[in-house]
Amino acid sequence: MKNIIKLTTGLLLAALFFTGCDIETENIKSPSASSEKNLVGIQITKLPAQVEYFIDEPFDLDGIQVMAIYSNNAKEEVFIGVKNVSGFDSSEAGTKTLTVTWNGKSATFDITVDNIYLSEVKITSLPAKIGYSMYEELELDGLEVTATFNDKSTRELSIHELVITGFDKNNLGKQIITVSFGGTGIGAGLSDTFEVTVTAKTFTIIFDKNGGDGEANPTVKTVIQPTENIDALPSQPTKAGYHFTGWNKKADGSGSDFIATTLVTDSFTVYAQWFKPTVTFYSNIGSEVESREIDYDSAAAEPPVPVKTGYNRKFDGWYTDEEFNNETKWDFTDKVIANVALYAKWIPYELGDVGPGGGKIFYRSEAGFTIKGATAAANETGYYLEASPSDLTTSKGVLPDWGSNGSIGTGTAIGDGKQNTQLIVTTNNTEVAAKVCKNYTNNGFNDWFLPSKEELNQLFSNRNAAGVTLEHSSSGRYYWSSSANSSDQLAWAYYTNAQSNITDAGRNRANTAYVRAIRAF
Repeated sequence: MKNIIKLTTGLLLAALFFTGCDIETENIKSPSASSEKNLVGIQITKLPAQVEYFIDEPFDLDGIQVMAIYSNNAKEEVFIGVKNVSGFDSSEAGTKTLTVTWNGKSATFDITVDNIYLSEVKITSLPAKIGYSMYEELELDGLEVTATFNDKSTRELSIHELVITGFDKNNLGKQIITVSFGGTGIGAGLSDTFEVTVTAKTFTIIFDKNGGDGEANPTVKTVIQPTENIDALPSQPTKAGYHFTGWNKKADGSGSDFIATTLVTDSFTVYAQWFKPTVTFYSNIGSEVESREIDYDSAAAEPPVPVKTGYNRKFDGWYTDEEFNNETKWDFTDKVIANVALYAKWIPYELGDVGPGGGKIFYRSEAGFTIKGATAAANETGYYLEASPSDLTTSKGVLPDWGSNGSIGTGTAIGDGKQNTQLIVTTNNTEVAAKVCKNYTNNGFNDWFLPSKEELNQLFSNRNAAGVTLEHSSSGRYYWSSSANSSDQLAWAYYTNAQSNITDAGRNRANTAYVRAIRAF
């Protein structure tokens, strides 16, 4: 009994379960069913503007409107071309059914072909333009053509129904233009004509000398169609100091160049272009040298020698090679026909070279030394010492003494001589050795001074290498330095004998001695 109940209960539950599944299945819909878009047909919602034709009149589909219809009731307009339409035949009169097909779906509409055919084509209004210049395109604005049919009815033909022949823009003279009906059948080839004239244009080219002195010859050239360019350029104009480079459609040269083969399609003026070379000087950290324009095919004047500080400060000339790989200096007698850039080359002074002050270089220091001034702020860096070309005397032509006694704080090192000289001059009113040097001017330089002991030592030691001649004799000759000796009455001087042996010695300041001025730079 228990087993029967269990079986019955299980069957009941199973029946309920499957019944429920059937109910649920009937209510379930595919989530994409409502959104599917399948083409079900097409509908002609607007007929072409022309549905009535005469015999052999071409088909005109303009104005037709076709809608695609989808399974979700959506509609959209689709493009229909002549290839989508079949059944058109205007060769015989009657009602014709035309079929529009798009993506496998079709719709139809009817047209009527009347038993009327084209019997005449006549130009009823000429184009506005019947005169042309060579190479101009034909213009049909204003052209009206009327078609006459066998029933005496008429209508104006549109431009796309016409075939225009007979016009040639490349030929001069009168031309007969034929206007024909472009259809087929009975009216095909019916035509009318009108006449146009193609004339040659004459273009004028004016050659402007653009500031030149002499005119081109000739100054005007003409081009008559069908010729497309001038026969030859005129003779060149002239301008003193300048070179003629050609012709341009802009006076400033920003336009297009004009040559003999340039295509001429209108009238215009061309302008002579002129060139005057410029020599540009790059002093390479030296004092500025201005660029200069020079006459074409003439030599550039050599500029003043620039000035430069530092160890490499001897001017070695102007070069065209910025890197100085080409060691040929610019020759200022060479004639210039193009822009030139020149670069200053600087090298160290050698012992014996003539310095800026016109004297001989007798000492050099690549590391540099301090040229002491009146104050520390007035100090400068020097690299060279230069001796005056000859010994100096007082304004009376005699050798000077050193000056007053006493300690005035002079130094003995290289670089002390300029400051020493100022100290001595400040404490002496007479024309002592230091003052003779300070008053000396040579080659435009007035910064000469009496050398310190070590500066004088370098002058004596390097005199042969530097090519400096100093006085000497068997009895000896003394040269003053600007360095005071430890004694308040002596000053350091250098002594040289007949054998050119030199020695430093303390010499009484009241005595006279030779003087050689130097300068530091």
